Amino acid sequence: MDNFTPEPSHRGFFSRFNLVILCAVTFLIPFMWVGADRALLSNKNDVKSWLPKAYQETATFEWYQKHFESDMFILASWEGCTLDSPKLDLLARRLALEVQRPADDPYRFFKSVITGPQLIKQLVEEQGLSQEQAINRLRGFLIGQDGRQTCLVLVIDPQAEERWERYFGNNPRKKFLHAVVESVYAAAKEICDIDPDELHLGGPPVDNVAIDVEGQRSLVRLAIVCGVVGGLMAWWCLRSWVLTLLVFSTGVYSAGLSMILVWLTGTEMNAILLTMPALVYVAAVSGAIHMANYYRDTLRTHIQWGLPDPAVGAPGKALKSAFLPLFLATFTTAFGLASLSISELVPIQTFGIFSAAGIIVSFLFLCLYVPAMLQEWPVRNIAQARQTMFFDPGRWSGWQHVGNFILHRGSWVVAVCVLLMVFGAIGASQVKTSVKLMRLFSPKATIIQDYAWLEEKLGPLVPMEIVIKVDRDQAKLDLLDQMRLVSEVQQAVRNLPDVGSVVAVPTFARPLPTRAGLVEKRTWIVQLQRHRQDLRDYWSEED
Repeated sequence: MDNFTPEPSHRGFFSRFNLVILCAVTFLIPFMWVGADRALLSNKNDVKSWLPKAYQETATFEWYQKHFESDMFILASWEGCTLDSPKLDLLARRLALEVQRPADDPYRFFKSVITGPQLIKQLVEEQGLSQEQAINRLRGFLIGQDGRQTCLVLVIDPQAEERWERYFGNNPRKKFLHAVVESVYAAAKEICDIDPDELHLGGPPVDNVAIDVEGQRSLVRLAIVCGVVGGLMAWWCLRSWVLTLLVFSTGVYSAGLSMILVWLTGTEMNAILLTMPALVYVAAVSGAIHMANYYRDTLRTHIQWGLPDPAVGAPGKALKSAFLPLFLATFTTAFGLASLSISELVPIQTFGIFSAAGIIVSFLFLCLYVPAMLQEWPVRNIAQARQTMFFDPGRWSGWQHVGNFILHRGSWVVAVCVLLMVFGAIGASQVKTSVKLMRLFSPKATIIQDYAWLEEKLGPLVPMEIVIKVDRDQAKLDLLDQMRLVSEVQQAVRNLPDVGSVVAVPTFARPLPTRAGLVEKRTWIVQLQRHRQDLRDYWSEED
């Protein structure tokens, strides 16, 4: 270490400002705790908000939302939820009371409550279908293939979230979709004594809540694993409990600072961004271990020089030696992470930006905190020779042979590295992406079990909307002809493989007349127009 001199400075930067730095770090602990807590509470996973704004598909989706009713619905069922189940009727009546709440009530979540028996009754009484015809139309939709199992569908009011936010503001402890899902569980338990583990829920709101919950659980598991592994690695490399605690506290504080950045910028956490603190923690622990080893080497050098107190000036000199390699490692890593910000997917953007910012902040914190701690509480005994019963990576004699091999066989090492890069590139080209939201979850997750049960009992639940646009000026089709067209498309889609059920306007209308006269045609159209309000999820007209 050529930058060391036998005349250490007794009044270096850290000997003058170490207490100021440590007081500032201590003072910021409560703010870091609050900021990290608020950032975690802001965790929200609305998959639709992840769509890239510039994509045509996003514009198409926004057009669809403008012309058709909200797709925010919750499907609920349980073992024994059949067409003649009294519990189904009781629960439907209880949740229907929610629809009748005052217009400004933030707990007015639902616009409508629909059950299989209700829809069958409507088709029989209003559309003239037989019981069997009505059941067949709803098979795979609200009624299972056995013709008995059914469910409850709760359609969320499009204005409900706006009312909720107007009442509760940005209170992170009051999450709209969480409150909606909890209200269903509470009603089922209160009225029908159905436990949450017996009630199977599905639908976009349930998906979003499940991502929130599983994300929080994953964060806890990740924090435990990172903490334990990071602490063990620090002790294994340093063999000093004092330095291990210093390294561990550096990592934890750096992770907290990265969460504060999220909170201060007003950014909402998401399932992907939740992994960012663990990344920052690992980077900070790695840097702190490097810094501690430079400190150890500085002490050894001072001992060799015969200085009376080898710890005097050691933190500053260790930082001076470690700064360049740590700087290069930090900023190359940050640059690579920041490159993720060019992604058009919002979670990837935020992960790249805040991971890069968090690593840079952790580097700055490391350069101030670790030397200040070592200046105030020097660790002198780590420079002494030690006997350990475990493998000590810092004193392994084999490193000399490894270094000599690399120096004398450099071309071999480069060739092997290039070969590994080629294999890595080949492997990367074989990576397959998936749009299946359920693949984000563990096979043991509750939502996976619920969806498996619902699909077994009722039918496939992954929806796809097909919009048929009819130009009234060019097509010259009356309403009956339009419905015939929709019915033909419906039948064609139903014949496709992997399609469970197809629902469209004809599903809820009278049978289409085959050879309709003028009176019969007019009667059919009037009947359909009369129930148009009930069909707004499937039928819309542009001005």
